[in-house]
Amino acid sequence: MIACLKGDLIYQDENKVVLLTSSGIGYEVHFCKLLNKNDLKVTLYTAHIIRENLQELYGFISLAERKLFQLLVSVKGVGPKSAFSLINNLGPDSVVDSIKFEDKKLLTKAPGIGMKAASQIILDLGDKLAKLGYFENQSKLDSDIFNINSKELGGNNPQKLIMEEAIMAFNDLGFKDDIVLPMAQKVLKENTIKSSEELVHLVLKGI
Repeated sequence: MIACLKGDLIYQDENKVVLLTSSGIGYEVHFCKLLNKNDLKVTLYTAHIIRENLQELYGFISLAERKLFQLLVSVKGVGPKSAFSLINNLGPDSVVDSIKFEDKKLLTKAPGIGMKAASQIILDLGDKLAKLGYFENQSKLDSDIFNINSKELGGNNPQKLIMEEAIMAFNDLGFKDDIVLPMAQKVLKENTIKSSEELVHLVLKGI
C-alpha cells in the first residue's frame, strides 16, 4: 500500500497532480489544492484504493486528513470519490463539525452525498471521531492532532515527520489511533526521539 509520496511536481490541474519520485516513477494522485511549483520536493500522504480493475491514489496534506478520508470510506454507501468530495468541498473542519452537531443538510452539500449517506456517516463516525479527539477544538485536522507544531506543505519539521511515520507504522501493525496517539505524544514530550523507529519501539515497549 502506498501511504506517502515525495517527489517533484511535474503536472497539476484542478483535480490531480503527478509527482515524479526519486525512483523515476511518476504517480498520478487525486488532489485539489494548489501546490507551489517552485518547491523542490512535495510530500503528500496518500490513500491507496485498490479495486478489481482499478487503482487510485488520493492525496492529503496531513496524516489526520488522510485518516478522516479513511474513516469516511469505511461508512456503508460512501465511496472514495464521495469521501474526497466531502473533504475538498466542505473542508475537513466542516465535515467534522457536521458529524459532531449531526448536521445532515450540510453534509449533503457535497456532490455524491445524499440524505441517507449523511445519516449513515453521522451514525457510524460520531463516536469514533470523539474518541480520536477530533471534536476537542477547531484545529484537530492539521498536525496539531499529533500535538506537534505544523508547517506548510513540503516543510521539514523533524518531530512532525517522526510522529506521522510512526502513526502509519502503528496503523500497519493494526493498532488504533486512540490507543497509540496519547502514548506517542507522551514519549515525544519526555524523550529526545531521533527516528520514527525509535518512537515505535518505545511506545510498543510501553504497551
